[in-house]
Amino acid sequence: MGTKSKKRNTFNFRALLGLKFVLGCAVLIYVVLLIALIVVEEANEDASIINLFDAFWYSVVTLTTVGYGDYYPVTPTGKWIGIIFVLSSMGVLGLLISTLTAFIQSNLEKRRLGFMGTNFEKHTIIIGWNRFGQNVCDQIIKSDHKVAIVTDRKEDVELIYSIYSSKSAFVVYSNLDNLENLDLVNVAKCAKVFLNFEDDTTSLVYVLNLKRVYPDVNVIVSLNNSKLKDTFSSAGVTYAVSKESIIAKLVASYIFEPDVAEITEDMMAVANAETDYDLQEYQVIEDNPYLNENCLQAFVNLKTEYNCIFMGLAKKNTSGSWDVIRNPGEEVKIEIDNYVVVLANGETKYRLQESFGVLEGRIE
Repeated sequence: MGTKSKKRNTFNFRALLGLKFVLGCAVLIYVVLLIALIVVEEANEDASIINLFDAFWYSVVTLTTVGYGDYYPVTPTGKWIGIIFVLSSMGVLGLLISTLTAFIQSNLEKRRLGFMGTNFEKHTIIIGWNRFGQNVCDQIIKSDHKVAIVTDRKEDVELIYSIYSSKSAFVVYSNLDNLENLDLVNVAKCAKVFLNFEDDTTSLVYVLNLKRVYPDVNVIVSLNNSKLKDTFSSAGVTYAVSKESIIAKLVASYIFEPDVAEITEDMMAVANAETDYDLQEYQVIEDNPYLNENCLQAFVNLKTEYNCIFMGLAKKNTSGSWDVIRNPGEEVKIEIDNYVVVLANGETKYRLQESFGVLEGRIE
């Protein structure tokens, strides 16, 4: 490893020396030509180039192909020097165009691969991309929230942007282990980070490293082994979701109560259409019309005014975690910063968002 690094540094040093040598020779030749032009022109009474500034100005407008014609050589030798400048102008112009083109292409490529970063805030970051990650991303974006994605496959970048608008999705092409590149997805101001790895061990190692650098970030992990939930919770994961457990419960429900299972599956998806229903939660802010109401009264009013069903209320406890009260009654009052959970369709969702003054979802 050290030998390779030493060889690379030696190569870079030699390349830098070679570049400096070429530039030095070019500058030296340029100065010699300027001095020669002055010497052969200043003795001629018809000359317009009689000092260093005149020669410099003539060379600049010639090399840049502007050619004002206010200064020009009149002697045969001066004209030959002028020819050199004219021929050199094609090289200079080509160099400028190629340099500018390369710069633009480089910046476009950097922007396409996410190296310019994003200013997304209160968004979800998905680490690792596959079909499962895309399904998760679909639901988040349908709920009007933004997603930043980190993938280690370059071909995923074009695929993701062909599916989602750049206003709702941002992609970074990076080694997934490179935590420094998380600054590109604005991890310090994100709502949650979803780890989408195939292997639970990989997820655990990543969580430990991530929490060491960003201790306050909320992490969601999908597990293959449900027995590891406590291990991930101890590592600082906010939610560890077992694919195995969820699928098992849903399959069992389809076996002995298929109608319940079908409704449950529909409610787990984001509702956009008028006929689609799902469970939605909204933060209670000062402008919420149900602030300080008891839950029974809110249940009646929500059903009457919005044709949606009040299902539960989330309150933060003294330890900082959330308690979800299912089917709360009149003894429970809706307070500031609680989260109201309702069953509503896609049309009602937008009416509720307008009335409550917040988007659907809990963004922390």
